[in-house]
Amino acid sequence: MLLASVAIWAAFIFDDATIAWVHAHQDRSLKHIFGAISHYGDWPFLMAAGLAMLCLFAKLRQRRWVRIVCIMMVSSTLAGALVNTARLTTGRTRPNAEATEGWYGPWYHGKCLIGRNQFNSFPSGHTATAIGFVAPLLLLAPQAGVPALFVALLICGSRIYLGAHHLSDITVSSVIAFWVASMVSRKWPQELRFSCCMPFRRRNCQRDMEK
Repeated sequence: MLLASVAIWAAFIFDDATIAWVHAHQDRSLKHIFGAISHYGDWPFLMAAGLAMLCLFAKLRQRRWVRIVCIMMVSSTLAGALVNTARLTTGRTRPNAEATEGWYGPWYHGKCLIGRNQFNSFPSGHTATAIGFVAPLLLLAPQAGVPALFVALLICGSRIYLGAHHLSDITVSSVIAFWVASMVSRKWPQELRFSCCMPFRRRNCQRDMEK
């Protein structure tokens, strides 16, 4: 908790310096690369990757990995839902917004800002889903989680480089996502009797249930 608090405090302090560095190091090729990373690092593509892994491990009868992937998908979804709900009310401008930088809340000067993209910077939805997806892997299978975390950090970095988020948006979302991932990992049952019940193995599953 102390480490998370210090990280968030430091992120707010370095927000302006981070934006200044990004503006000074803009490159068209990098912008295209980070744009692709940001696009394919969003929740629908993470869920597609998770579903593919789930089917593969179920076919290979790897129950441990079926459990881990389930936790990854649920953690990503819950973290994303929590953060996306919260940021509807903060009204923080994005670094690339035309509006004056600030925190406007859900209602400003008689205008509802809920759902208006340039006022939905804090916290970061991309970060919550990406970190929420890989954090369980880091907790339950570190040997695979470390390289996966690198990919998630690329997604987070792409949001800063594209001017979509402040450093503090990313940091707060990461803390929330790790908290959600730890909770889901602890609460998820060790054994799921239905984990083998895939359509292509229905007969085997019925035999298992009879034992």
